[in-house]
Amino acid sequence: MPAADDVEADWLVASQAHTVEALDAFIEKWEGSREHREYIRRANQLITQIMNDKSSRMNATEILEARINYASTPDEVCNAVMQLEQLDVITMDTLRESIRQDHNLLSSAACGRIIERGILNRRDLRQCGIDDDFIDNMLHSGFVQNFESPAPLTEIAGGCTEVYFWGIPSSGKTCALGSILSVARNGLSARSMLPDSDCQGFGYMSRLSSVFTPDTVCQLPGGTPVTSTYEMRFQLQDSHLKVHPIACIDMAGELFTCMFLKDAGEQLNNAQQMAMDTLDNILLSNRSVNRKIHFFVIEYGAEQRLYNDLPQVNFLDAAAMHLRRKGVFRDQTDAIYIIITKADKTRLEGQQLEEHLKKYVEQNYLGFYNNLTRICEENEINGGKVKIWPFTIGEVCFKDFCRFNPASAERIVALLMERSYGVKPGRLTKLKDHFRK
Repeated sequence: MPAADDVEADWLVASQAHTVEALDAFIEKWEGSREHREYIRRANQLITQIMNDKSSRMNATEILEARINYASTPDEVCNAVMQLEQLDVITMDTLRESIRQDHNLLSSAACGRIIERGILNRRDLRQCGIDDDFIDNMLHSGFVQNFESPAPLTEIAGGCTEVYFWGIPSSGKTCALGSILSVARNGLSARSMLPDSDCQGFGYMSRLSSVFTPDTVCQLPGGTPVTSTYEMRFQLQDSHLKVHPIACIDMAGELFTCMFLKDAGEQLNNAQQMAMDTLDNILLSNRSVNRKIHFFVIEYGAEQRLYNDLPQVNFLDAAAMHLRRKGVFRDQTDAIYIIITKADKTRLEGQQLEEHLKKYVEQNYLGFYNNLTRICEENEINGGKVKIWPFTIGEVCFKDFCRFNPASAERIVALLMERSYGVKPGRLTKLKDHFRK
């Protein structure tokens, strides 16, 4: 318990900060002290005043969403909802309408807490348009697939097409990769997939490729260590029985911070330096002669989200400039693509969707897009163009579950077979023997 004579100093700091967050922290620290109930009352009054001041600029739904997004744990989300109702800032109708408009407003853990406390019930969720399959999974969710750090990756062996996936943490890269691997493994788009058990990322590939099943509610995978890069080698067989050896490389999300810090002349910690060493090894100092394809993954609608206290566009811009200056795309690169995840949020399809996403990228990530285009022009990659691909894994609810729609992943698998070298099975053995010499 903090010393009693500290309460006045804490109250002065919180009241002068004049933010809901500072006052919430004050209440959390002192609410267990019965002798300081007057301070708690004053803090609640000030929170109400701040909320009322904001209400002239924000409606109840905006305030609710802001508080939920600010909360860092399921209990904090639940407490924020209860507090807003107690202060008459929102009603339960506000919460239900917000959930109806956005089935991902609450994570499964936060929604579970809210149901446990009797704020909402199962019928409320159903009336918000959420299917029973999602509700059942949310209420009975269990093991979440998380991933361990792999052994360091120093080079990519020959005899394959290297396919790189880049994206900051929370870009949707892991889910996109999981859906692509699952589609390949399930015999959709490709005739078959044969994993290479000797590759550095075999365990990661095996777990990730088992996550998604078409037209089934699936629990999304957990996070990967942000400084880890995984190599997943496999063979895809197409409808003409040709075999396409692929090395799919999931680049560490923290690399975007590393490249930003490196170019700013700032210090990298040990884990960040190891991530940069991996990039330098596989794409510069130990670079193979394999053909290469690069996908950059960006989440639709996340342009305002802060990453390490800065908008993600800062890191994307820095990455494109760093990679260009290093000459990463100079040789053996056949194509560079941008994948826009959660593209279904646009509610557009076909040509309209493609045109909208091009404008979206130009409006929010123009410097990044122009740098990639310049790289393609300078190195005669993909006709000097950067293709933008819409991507969705299907309907997502409670941030943790989706009813998997394989269409987007099927397109990527088809693209991999189209842009990679395919050989007859007998010739593949000779090719592998050649690269072992």
